[in-house]
Amino acid sequence: MANEIKFAPSQSMPLIALSSFPRSGNTWTRYMMQIASQIYTTSVYWETERTLLSSLALKGSFIDFRTGRGILVKSHLYDANHVRDFEGAILLIRNPYESSISEFFRCQTYLKVQSQELTRSLIQNKSVEWLVSVKSSFQKWHDLNLSWIKNSKKLLIVYYEELALNPEKELIRMLSFLGQPVNMERIRCATQTYPLRNRTHLDAVPFYPPIVKNYVTSLNNTLIDRQARPLPSYHE
Repeated sequence: MANEIKFAPSQSMPLIALSSFPRSGNTWTRYMMQIASQIYTTSVYWETERTLLSSLALKGSFIDFRTGRGILVKSHLYDANHVRDFEGAILLIRNPYESSISEFFRCQTYLKVQSQELTRSLIQNKSVEWLVSVKSSFQKWHDLNLSWIKNSKKLLIVYYEELALNPEKELIRMLSFLGQPVNMERIRCATQTYPLRNRTHLDAVPFYPPIVKNYVTSLNNTLIDRQARPLPSYHE
């Protein structure tokens, strides 16, 4: 079943975003949704991603997402006009205490080519690099989620922690939101082919500036005001 994924006919699929702050499980979700729906996902970053060969399983990343041939469109962007360009969105929200660490490791080890040992020490020693990064991450996490919540024409919120705990249930929710048939055999294949692999970078809880809690509280209040399910209980 993992080899039976196809592109939909041109302009046959509505533009539905799979939006998230980076390091929130977007790629993992794309892998599973492709098998569950048998339709490739695409990406707003296709012009740069098409030059990469790191993930041939995500063939939709190599074509213009505006052709309407994919089940979902990856996006980490959140400008209001960008959000309104889509007919709807699945918003994937992860604990920002976890995603901020993962994003810091990505930037340090992948973009700056630093060692994991040095990256750990930057966090544990409350370095300027870590403090600047974590404040920026929490603000972007808040602003991105808030924009998609406020500006989406229709929206399904999926909490990463719930997806990790019960991927079959959340895949059913996503397929139903998209108006796609639910095939339990394909869903089980998706979760078995791409099990979640947790990567623990730190042995101790890092320091977070107190201000970051305000971003979590603000977003949670927005959800409550809109009578949506509140955020899970996040802990540092």
